[in-house]
Amino acid sequence: MAIHLVKFAPNVDGIIEDLWPDLQALLHLAAAASFSMYRKPLILTSLWREPLHDGDIHGLNRAFDFDVDDRDKYNGLQPDEALFISELLNKYGKYDSSRPYLKCAVYGDTDVNDRHWNHVHVQVHPNTVIAPFFA
Repeated sequence: MAIHLVKFAPNVDGIIEDLWPDLQALLHLAAAASFSMYRKPLILTSLWREPLHDGDIHGLNRAFDFDVDDRDKYNGLQPDEALFISELLNKYGKYDSSRPYLKCAVYGDTDVNDRHWNHVHVQVHPNTVIAPFFA
């Protein structure tokens, strides 16, 4: 039986290998946490996309989104599980030391624009630092 740690929602463009290396590390950490903690795959809802505006980081391969099954439709990550994973990503990923209020994982209350409740947005910056996982 094949087990997939990462699945793609329909109509997701891009490939993981084109993402910035720091972002790939965070994606793999999120997938490993989702599987090891909850026995659920990480369902990617957005990787690369045509830029919606100048500087759209999805168009720069510096962001991905993963789904939160907030309506409990398919036994996906529940909101508390997604919160745990987003906090884990923010523990190890520091988006930009000159702007510590910005996060690598944006979900729920960490989103000042209040748009990220049904998915987690994960992003990196050229100044992103990933702390060692096994120190």
